Amino acid sequence: MSEQFDTAEKTHILQIKNAIESYTSDRMQRLDHRIQILVKMYGILTGGVTASVFWGEKPNDYDIYFKLDHARDEFQKLLLDEKIQADIADINPKYGVETLVNGKLVTSHAVTFKNGIQIVLMHTSEARETFDYVHTMPWYDFDTKKYYISRQQYDVINQKKLVKNPHPNSFGVTEKRMQKFIDRGWTVTI
Repeated sequence: MSEQFDTAEKTHILQIKNAIESYTSDRMQRLDHRIQILVKMYGILTGGVTASVFWGEKPNDYDIYFKLDHARDEFQKLLLDEKIQADIADINPKYGVETLVNGKLVTSHAVTFKNGIQIVLMHTSEARETFDYVHTMPWYDFDTKKYYISRQQYDVINQKKLVKNPHPNSFGVTEKRMQKFIDRGWTVTI
C-alpha cells in the first residue's frame, strides 16, 4: 500500500487483503498438498477478485498465476494424478472447449477446480501487466503475503469505471467482456 492512500482507504485495502486471504485459504486447503506448496511458494492471485471483494460480491473464480515457468511445469505434471483430477471441475459440454483431460476443465489456458480456484497455464505472473482492464491488475503474493494495488486501480474499482490498460502489449478489449462489466454496473471511459 502506498501512493498516498488516506487512513480510511488503507483500512479498506487491508480489509480487502484479509478477505482475499480468507477466501483463498479456505479453498486452497481443499486442494492436494503438493498444489498448495507450489502456489504458496510461487503463486500470485490476480484478476477480477479484487473488484468482486471490494463490492461485496462473490468472485466467479480465483485466478492464480505462477511466477516461474518451472512451477507451472511442476503443476502440469501433477495433473496426471487421478486424485488431483477428481478435484478439477467437470467440463460443461455446451461450451465446446477443447480439453487436455477427458471430461475435466483442463485446457491449454487454465485448470479450473471445483472450488473456484483457477490456475492459469498459458502465462506466468508477468501477464497481469498486460491485462485488458486496469481494475483486474491488483495482485496478492502468496509467498510474501503482500497485496499490491495502485492508486489508479483503487480509484477505478471504487468508481466502477472500465479503464483500458495503457500497456502497449495489453490484451485486446472484447465487446463481450466489456458488456459483461456494463451489465454489472460498470461504466466505460474513453
